[in-house]
Amino acid sequence: MVKTFWRKFCRFWTTGTGVGCAVILCGIAIMVGLAAPNVARALRHAKVARATSDINAVDKAVTGLLADAGRRDLNDLFETYPGKNRVITNAAEANAALKELVPLQTRAMYELLRNGRNAKLPEGFTIDDGVRLKLGPHYIDLGNDPWGNPYQFYIGPWSADAPNTVAMRSRVQNPTALH
Repeated sequence: MVKTFWRKFCRFWTTGTGVGCAVILCGIAIMVGLAAPNVARALRHAKVARATSDINAVDKAVTGLLADAGRRDLNDLFETYPGKNRVITNAAEANAALKELVPLQTRAMYELLRNGRNAKLPEGFTIDDGVRLKLGPHYIDLGNDPWGNPYQFYIGPWSADAPNTVAMRSRVQNPTALH
């Protein structure tokens, strides 16, 4: 059937009327126009699904890392890290801390998840040697998010009333808006 279609198309193109050729090209354009939004929507949904899957995998890897180390959270795992003893009291301080600390803490977490006990942590990050020996050699080889950006990690500091847990996100701002 496809062979017949192309044979007819080529005949119209070379010896047929221009009207017949235009009708066929319009039909193809209409089909492409109807399919394109569905393909774009499916690609957006696939990116969100992959980001969600990656974040769940990192959550499991961090849980395994903390279990190996015998620590309750990443704030407890690191002896020192940039911003560990900083107290945040208002939104302006929180925004400044995020801009300063997220890139540093992201690099440290990528290194720790990829190389475990053998991680070469950035300057300012330390883990007790006894704790480091308990860590596994590798947890997860995390790449960039589906939009080409590194996943962002924030270990802390947290405000006084917030729990000491790790925050991780992809740069997608509102995945539910893509539905």
